[in-house]
Amino acid sequence: MLSENTTFRTGIGAEHGLCLSIEFNGRHVLFDTGASDTLLRNAGNIPLFIQDLKAVFISHGHYDHTGGLLRVMHLFDIPAYAHPDILCKRYVVRKKKARSIGLPYSAEELERNRVINRVMLNRGHESMDGFTLTGEIPRICPFEKPYPYFFHDPERKRPDIVDDDQSLYIKTSSGLVVFLGCAHAGLVNTLSHVLKLSSERRIHWIIGGTHLMDASQEKLRKTGEALSEIDFDYISPMHCTGMRGHHFFHTHFRKKYRPLFCGDCATIE
Repeated sequence: MLSENTTFRTGIGAEHGLCLSIEFNGRHVLFDTGASDTLLRNAGNIPLFIQDLKAVFISHGHYDHTGGLLRVMHLFDIPAYAHPDILCKRYVVRKKKARSIGLPYSAEELERNRVINRVMLNRGHESMDGFTLTGEIPRICPFEKPYPYFFHDPERKRPDIVDDDQSLYIKTSSGLVVFLGCAHAGLVNTLSHVLKLSSERRIHWIIGGTHLMDASQEKLRKTGEALSEIDFDYISPMHCTGMRGHHFFHTHFRKKYRPLFCGDCATIE
């Protein structure tokens, strides 16, 4: 866990962001790049061979998942896989105050730094060396609605439902492992889509952001009921889950709840 909101380890920096370093089938990749170059500083304090990096997968185009992208792409001659909408303007508007939360680099800046030609943009799912990026996730679950404070413009004329939200999964000997950026498409929608894409019936481990920090008690209740219908072994909610979300997972899925923080490592047999 190279970037996450919380750490309990000396020498590891925390930030409002997410970056996961994943090694699987002899391939080392990053899922998201946090909000800054914190991931690189943390990698220097963790027994991690980041010089072997093969690719970057981007969950969506918010700054807290793409802030370290330009620095990483400068250091490594590798491809980055993302949805075309990562280049869109994004704002969060609360109490009539707009704040830019999109990719902190323009397409021109990426081109000027000779990065844009290595950013592979695709709306659909794609698999590479055992890693599968879901592409756009169907919004089917009735209680997982778009958030009302995301917009493509500060004037609130163009709502942003975060179409580019996607997740990553791998098939291990223990079962599916699903990595979530923020699950803006909805946690239940995301997991249901992964099961359909993978043709699997169960998930071993769910790791990443669940965006339940603002969830009402009613939404948490319905989420708990829906997740009880999904066969999974463990869940490690991170980043945008929030204290309310962590309490929910701890209360409803006690033995399945495995919190992970910045600097932690998880081994899946």
